[in-house]
Amino acid sequence: MPPGFTFICFTSSLRYACPAMKPQKIKKIKLLTKDRLEFLALRYVTRYSATRGMLARVLQRHIDKATYNDKEFATRDALQWKETILNKFEEKNWINDADLAKRFIEHGKQAGLSRQKMQQKLTHKGVGKELIKETFYEVVEDQTLDEMDLASARIYAKKKSLGLYRKSKDADPKKELAKMCRAGFSFDIAMKALKVKMEEED
Repeated sequence: MPPGFTFICFTSSLRYACPAMKPQKIKKIKLLTKDRLEFLALRYVTRYSATRGMLARVLQRHIDKATYNDKEFATRDALQWKETILNKFEEKNWINDADLAKRFIEHGKQAGLSRQKMQQKLTHKGVGKELIKETFYEVVEDQTLDEMDLASARIYAKKKSLGLYRKSKDADPKKELAKMCRAGFSFDIAMKALKVKMEEED
């Protein structure tokens, strides 16, 4: 019997059946309307903490897909729908770049993320550079940005068992320093973090 074929026996006949020849269902493509695009936007923001830029990218992918599937699709109209939806969601505070940036930076400080890494991640999320800068100054309060970065670096060193937190005496200080720098901390801040424990443990 040829490989990939199944022998099927009926009461009145014998035949070979190939699984690969089974008829497959054709997935029906839903037309993209303004209401559907808004539904897709709402579904996205209820699942994820999104910035305007993130939501814009998601909506653009749906528009691009609709354009690809239907050459007569009104792409120009869809782009207007996208802007209308984005503005509406901002007005209703369903997307709020400033709020998301603040929460992200506050969490990043506690998680030991460097300022550089936080900036990179927020930029990737579509938050503007000026807003990121303003939010950093808002979050640090009575600290300087370098003091905030040093506090994060000490948390990172503790989490990764580096410097005074190392568990092995055979650890290579140069490799530890390189690891800190790869995490986005400056050379000076990395050096300080590796030499000094956090204040509450002094």
